[in-house]
Amino acid sequence: MQEVYLLLGKEQGLKEAYLNDIFSKLNADDIHITKLFMSELSSIELSERFLSNSFFAKREVFIIYEIENLKNKKDLELIYNILLKPLNKIIIFISDENSISFEPKVSVNIIKKIFYELSDSDKFSFVKKSFFQLGINITDKAINLMLFMLDADTKILQSYINSFALVIKDKTIDEDDVTAWLSFVRLENVFSLFESILKKDMERALVKVKAILEQGEELVGIIMSLGWQFKKFLKIKIDCENTNNISSILKKHKIFFSLEKTYKIGLCNYSVLDIKFIFKILHKFDLYARVYGKNMHLNLSYFMVVILLNQDDTILENFSLKFKCDF
Repeated sequence: MQEVYLLLGKEQGLKEAYLNDIFSKLNADDIHITKLFMSELSSIELSERFLSNSFFAKREVFIIYEIENLKNKKDLELIYNILLKPLNKIIIFISDENSISFEPKVSVNIIKKIFYELSDSDKFSFVKKSFFQLGINITDKAINLMLFMLDADTKILQSYINSFALVIKDKTIDEDDVTAWLSFVRLENVFSLFESILKKDMERALVKVKAILEQGEELVGIIMSLGWQFKKFLKIKIDCENTNNISSILKKHKIFFSLEKTYKIGLCNYSVLDIKFIFKILHKFDLYARVYGKNMHLNLSYFMVVILLNQDDTILENFSLKFKCDF
């Protein structure tokens, strides 16, 4: 009987670690991995892929993303019945939702895991514990600043923590250390990019995307961190819809005083609907970048901010003239 997994939830770092653990138990030379998106194929096409066999691998692994798109009862029944057949495959269904309508028949042995999004307090504990395991002390204020500037899931946070640990030794990390480290390792970072987007300074945002990529940041990290920042921004915008005391809302969400002006500009520039749309598209980019990231042309990221946030046809012309960049 084939192995069937159902991996749910938004916490990508822990989910990817679980996937890697599955792969580590297999002989890499004997397996063939196929990645599919339910937004790009029908249930019939998916069933046909399951029934086909590779001539070049002893074992096949199918990873099916966006399984929440499989909603029609007949489509679900078709897949359930296919799973009952002796396919001799490892099948992994993945969704960022915490709960979906996917319940194969009892005779199908399915391993279900839910990777819940970490709360702010859980992220705080994760960072503190990670530094402690490296033998480094860090103040609570420094952790809060780090999370505010680099808010992402555990995979991205861990990479930053490991990088930081190489620079700081034999002292307790404080806020000044975090600020200095960010300036040292990244002349531009995702938060400075986010600030430009809030101001709708799209030309500068494109320059920052280019600079961040040239500094070695991966496209996945940029998109994921932007997603976290916009998620926080959406919560602030919704809270501000019901009050005129914007400063109190910003304090509630632990926005630093020096950044209040930028956030207030962003609140004027974007509606709740705008932010939800941006967040949704960033989520789609995040998913595709994880699967195809190393094969995507970097120009995709240059255009991303413009496509999402600005419909002005002259912006690329102005950008090219001002910064002497060709697209």
